[in-house]
Amino acid sequence: MRSPSLPPPVITEGGHGLPYADASSGTEAKIALFRALFAGREDVYATRWVSAKSGRTGWSPAEDNPLPRTRPMPSGCSGR
Repeated sequence: MRSPSLPPPVITEGGHGLPYADASSGTEAKIALFRALFAGREDVYATRWVSAKSGRTGWSPAEDNPLPRTRPMPSGCSGR
């Protein structure tokens, strides 16, 4: 039995070092891929969406503060 502190085993494809996951992959493989793609980004998390037209669902990356207010807004930008 694995220790809870150890990450799940990672399966890579193509030698590029990223975990492999597709639609038929299990939850652990998908989470491993997401975490590898956004490693080092503590402000990035998954957000669930539902299409009003088709009812399709999915997950997309999001960040805590996508447009930090510390940077000046470009001229002509309304901030939306």
